[in-house]
Amino acid sequence: MITSIAAPEGLTLVDKNNFDWNNYLSVLSMLSTIKNSTDRSQIKPIQEDCIKLLGLVRNYLQEHNALID
Repeated sequence: MITSIAAPEGLTLVDKNNFDWNNYLSVLSMLSTIKNSTDRSQIKPIQEDCIKLLGLVRNYLQEHNALID
């Protein structure tokens, strides 16, 4: 059974035959915000940890003469 629900007055529906710049820019802005938030909260801290780890490994290898100059 399919129930039909009337759209509220004043609601503009997206027409698949027309490009909606406002919707496009809104979604683009939202995705940019998500990306920047993810970068700050997850990517950059992990990247900093990896750089620290590489430094520790390099120091260890230098102290044990394991690097070939």
